[in-house]
Amino acid sequence: MDAGDYDLRTPLMLAAADGNATCVHYLLYAGADVNLQDRWGGTALCDAVRGGHALACRLIYASGGNLGAMVPPGWPPTQTLMSSSEAGEKADCGVPVSV
Repeated sequence: MDAGDYDLRTPLMLAAADGNATCVHYLLYAGADVNLQDRWGGTALCDAVRGGHALACRLIYASGGNLGAMVPPGWPPTQTLMSSSEAGEKADCGVPVSV
């Protein structure tokens, strides 16, 4: 379940990136590791945030997910994480950033 592809991306990361909350929920229930990192240091939570998928963000964060190496330097610890879509819109995933 935690096996990654050629970029070390796991099924949980792919489901999170797609915003498939049902699949994310199933994988978390089945014991997927929420904090594995792909070859760029990203996690499933990073993928959900980047896509603006609020429910997937909340599910992963509630299961202990973190942002891994993708936390921008200098972010204040209490700032709520906002993600940008390609259209430049913001989606609040409700994930506090702790650095």
